[in-house]
Amino acid sequence: MGPAFNATHPITAKQVEQLFEARILYDHREQRFKMREDLARIYCKACVAQISCAKDLILLSVPRGQFANYCNQSSGILSIAPNPPSPLQRVAMLFWPPNRHRTSVSGEASHPGRLISSVSVGNPFGYSMRLAEVNITSEKGSS
Repeated sequence: MGPAFNATHPITAKQVEQLFEARILYDHREQRFKMREDLARIYCKACVAQISCAKDLILLSVPRGQFANYCNQSSGILSIAPNPPSPLQRVAMLFWPPNRHRTSVSGEASHPGRLISSVSVGNPFGYSMRLAEVNITSEKGSS
């Protein structure tokens, strides 16, 4: 049995919204939970704005008014690098393994743009993205 959705048989943002309910856990709310200011984790409903089965990406959005009711603290904007990292360039990743909010790890870039065909036998999903290959060591349970 192959994948249900892929680049050849994509799913639309509307179909995803009919099948799933996307929710986000905002960084400041997680911090409040960790400091016991919130008694439970509070998630905010998100909308699927766009999806690309070929690039394995989904873009979620939260309406401004809904977000204002969810979190009133400002956040910095994530800057997208204008170019992929050069080989051996230092890179960092911020991630959220279970119960370890804001964990950061660093490593080096290995290759700036591998194609799926160079790292996988076959391409059942029809991916067309380029992958930045990095050497980052993290702990068990991390993604």
